[in-house]
Amino acid sequence: MPYYTFAENVAASGGYWLLCAGDHVYANRSSIVGSIGVISAKFAAKSILDKNYIEQAVISTSDNLI
Repeated sequence: MPYYTFAENVAASGGYWLLCAGDHVYANRSSIVGSIGVISAKFAAKSILDKNYIEQAVISTSDNLI
């Protein structure tokens, strides 16, 4: 079964991410669709990580965000 998504006004950031999940995507000509980038990082106490040779993982849509 096809999955349809649409943007009526603004689909930025998380809205853009959800919009892209559709098999068929529709948007008004006046809709603002896009994303400025996403960055996610997961870390804990730096001293514990360093002591156990554990590195911080950073996931980014662009090297410019790090």
